[in-house]
Amino acid sequence: MDYPFVPSDYCYLGYLEKIPLSMVTLDTCYGGLKGIMKLDDLTYKIKPLKDSERFEHVVSQIVADASATGPAFTPEHRT
Repeated sequence: MDYPFVPSDYCYLGYLEKIPLSMVTLDTCYGGLKGIMKLDDLTYKIKPLKDSERFEHVVSQIVADASATGPAFTPEHRT
């Protein structure tokens, strides 16, 4: 079986053709494709399938946790 040529230690930042506002970031530093794909409101991660001998990868959707909170900005300025 032939596998695609994937250069090692390579980083790609770009988009998907014909998908407006898409974004892709991939690297090949760990023996396969690893990164993030953003399509409209959906975000996916891709990583090599552990111990795969056939260049298989896992693609899974990243879902935001609605209950998660991050840093909040509170202005301390008084007039």
